[in-house]
Amino acid sequence: MIILIEKEKFDKAVMLSDFNIKKLCEKAGITTQMLWYYRKGKYFPNVLIAVRLCKLLNVKVEDIWHD
Repeated sequence: MIILIEKEKFDKAVMLSDFNIKKLCEKAGITTQMLWYYRKGKYFPNVLIAVRLCKLLNVKVEDIWHD
């Protein structure tokens, strides 16, 4: 299954969180470059990473990711 990111919603969630991009990526266990690839649609996260990012941002998975 390919899951795509809702860029605007994701960016808003990051801005409203206590994390900057670097800290978010560290907590999620991914690199900033990989997050950039997800946002650009070059790579797609597995479900575990998508859920981890949403938990850190305190948003529902379905609010940020779609198939």
